[in-house]
Amino acid sequence: MMLSGFVANQSQAEKRVAFVCTVKGVESVSDKLYVKETNKTSVTRPTPETRRLPAK
Repeated sequence: MMLSGFVANQSQAEKRVAFVCTVKGVESVSDKLYVKETNKTSVTRPTPETRRLPAK
């Protein structure tokens, strides 16, 4: 599963990844979410990483 798009803060990104990890059938999550900075027009891009979920 790949997540991409914009979120307001790192906490939101982490919550979305954690939720997707609970979905039946999802074996890995590629996190390509961008965190928008509230006081600037630029965007901070986290390093994309793939998370392997433990075997169910």
